[in-house]
Amino acid sequence: MRGIERIAAILLCMGVAIGIHAQTDDDDVSTSTGAATTSVADTASTEAAGKVARDGRKVAGYRIQVFSGGNSREDKNNAYRAGQEIKACFPEYPVYVHFYSPRWKCLMGNFTSYDEAHDVLETVKALGFDKASIVKGRITVSN
Repeated sequence: MRGIERIAAILLCMGVAIGIHAQTDDDDVSTSTGAATTSVADTASTEAAGKVARDGRKVAGYRIQVFSGGNSREDKNNAYRAGQEIKACFPEYPVYVHFYSPRWKCLMGNFTSYDEAHDVLETVKALGFDKASIVKGRITVSN
């Protein structure tokens, strides 16, 4: 995404993100304890879009780490808030909130190439997530 397309995407996401701050309904966010993964993404819509496959396979790939904090309740809330903002701006990518003791993390996407992740990372940083970075790990892809 280049130039005017990026600016349009950023402006659209900023408008959506402002609406999220006013929203107090957290029905689509579930919680868990331990080292489990919690998905912020609306499962029905992401499955319909074919982005998350429950019977997918795990391969080496990349995700964008949007937030990483400590183990406080405030860090948990910040991780979920970042997840909601990213999901509103990038509905086509799955968003994950993880708790790996001792920290909360918010990650997005299942990228098979570094270049693909880097293109999205530039837009994420332009939205104000300056500390966002690309992390290597196991991702889920469709069979």
